[in-house]
Amino acid sequence: MTLSVENPYPYYDGIRANPVHWDDLLKCWTLTSYAHIAEALTHPGLSSRRPEPNLDSLSPEAKQQAREVCDTLAEWLLRLDAPAHTRLRALANQALTRQCLDGLRDPLRKTAESLIDARQSSGYMEVITEFARPLALSAIGALLGLPPVHQPKFERWADAVGAAAEGAPEAARMVRARQSLTYARQYLVDLLSACPVTLEGGMLARLRGAEYKGGHINLREIVGITTLFLLAGRDTACHSLANGLLALLQDPDQLELLTKDPSLIDRAASEVIRYDSPLQGVMRVAVRDLELGGKQIKRGQTVVLWLAAANRDPALFADANRLIVKRKAGSHLAFGHGIHYCLGSSLGTLVVATGLESLIGRSDRLGLANPVVEWQGNFLFRSQRSLMIRL
Repeated sequence: MTLSVENPYPYYDGIRANPVHWDDLLKCWTLTSYAHIAEALTHPGLSSRRPEPNLDSLSPEAKQQAREVCDTLAEWLLRLDAPAHTRLRALANQALTRQCLDGLRDPLRKTAESLIDARQSSGYMEVITEFARPLALSAIGALLGLPPVHQPKFERWADAVGAAAEGAPEAARMVRARQSLTYARQYLVDLLSACPVTLEGGMLARLRGAEYKGGHINLREIVGITTLFLLAGRDTACHSLANGLLALLQDPDQLELLTKDPSLIDRAASEVIRYDSPLQGVMRVAVRDLELGGKQIKRGQTVVLWLAAANRDPALFADANRLIVKRKAGSHLAFGHGIHYCLGSSLGTLVVATGLESLIGRSDRLGLANPVVEWQGNFLFRSQRSLMIRL
């Protein structure tokens, strides 16, 4: 296996702005072309399940708590393979209806306007903390049917679980995650039993009644879907919007096109997600020996699928390294492909479109307040530390 340390992305030069852990990369097989990644995302020989973490460094009590957290995380949709995934995805699809999404458009636009109003007099806005993140959280909370006053509380619990999901096993982190899962579970029990009118029309209400082949969804699964939406959905939508806005501000010609023709907003939203998606890649583990992309992959080996590279593949996209707001939407892999195609893709695109449309429509002096962009150092997720703009 070989990998160019100078540039592992054949079609994407963003590696310079988003350093990764080379030692980890060099231990994995990597796929970068659109065709190979699309095939890999549907290949039965590649599993979405994560390897079991090593808990030997923990005390017996902490190990027990960590085991409970790990068992819960293993049941998340994005970590399941068929047939378990088939059942849970079918239940989630029943709850996430077009009616739910369509009902969010006007409230989301009002939220975006109010967030801009709050910063308009100052003339400046930090996009991630003051606009993109609260807009994404508002959209997800409204979709689920969480009362707005309770959304920050559930967000804190999701953050604690996320820290355990992505970090190395560590006693304090696992204790916080287990406590948060307990709180979230009890909160949803109380909400689902005591507030049927409040929940009416939201995804939580639909989840409660979802049924697949005669079996209903259970509370543990509802907690998993809700936490996953708040955690993965919030961060992905937030940074898709921030990365997309930055790309437009750095390309005045494309920004002017969109300003003059707002009907392009849906295409533009899809294009900025293709152009600079925060989710740079996903990992899969081989469950048997297989050949893919000319590589002989052995059972148990890890494969990194660089979605960002696939989205810049010139075999699929003309002028792949250019942002083109008139580009026809729909064929990128930022939301994945196959059975694990992102459940919240439509919601994420709606957040990006609404956020961009509101900012572009409200400001004649929209621009970067700080031309220096600082990126988070993350293996698979590309996000800015902050984005200060003029309003």
